[in-house]
Amino acid sequence: MSIIQQPTLFDIQILQELEIEAKYQEIFSPLELTPLVALFQ
Repeated sequence: MSIIQQPTLFDIQILQELEIEAKYQEIFSPLELTPLVALFQ
């Protein structure tokens, strides 16, 4: 059986060095939030 490794979305070390606004941008930028926002409009 082989092991499948999935790359991370962001590096924790880099995330710790960022300012709070940049942290949120790094975390949420890969996500497609348009359908979620459309539910509340």
